[in-house]
Amino acid sequence: AVDQGWGGRESRQKALDLLEDVGQLLLQPKTQKKRWDDIVDVGWLSDYLEDRMLALFNVEIQDDSDDEVAAVLLRLLNTCSVGDFSYAQHVLTLRGASATQCTAREEVQYATEDEVEAAAIDDVELAPPCAGLLAHFDPSPTITPIPEASAGADEEMQSEPEQFDPDAPPEDGWQMVPKKKGRR
Repeated sequence: AVDQGWGGRESRQKALDLLEDVGQLLLQPKTQKKRWDDIVDVGWLSDYLEDRMLALFNVEIQDDSDDEVAAVLLRLLNTCSVGDFSYAQHVLTLRGASATQCTAREEVQYATEDEVEAAAIDDVELAPPCAGLLAHFDPSPTITPIPEASAGADEEMQSEPEQFDPDAPPEDGWQMVPKKKGRR
């Protein structure tokens, strides 16, 4: 979410704020009693993480990674609070997944069969392969050069602007219909 800028311009700051919020939450006395092997406790933290990701980054987590992160955070809390740092050392040795292993996907959901048929007619791909959103991301900006004005363009700019003729037929085939003056 941060790399893609889903949180807006302040994505990095929002990520730091999320880390701070979770850290403060885990340091509260009532949270110290939560267990990583208790499904209710993991669900509680998972729901918190899911809500914060949606609020900060406009991201819905659908791959249960919030449950995994919640379990890891609670296990870190439980083991480190009793002085056992072996699990923390293990977590530090783990590497993040590469973008090619990402399970994110772009999906279009249709409400009716008519929409599905219309999409098929337009050659719209309904369910793109699980290539991830990163495969479609191009970080390089596209700069389109502005062509230099020709001598004919200068003359057009200096000529009189076209006047609107209400009686002339419209170019696009649509006609403006005036509102009725009064109600009956």
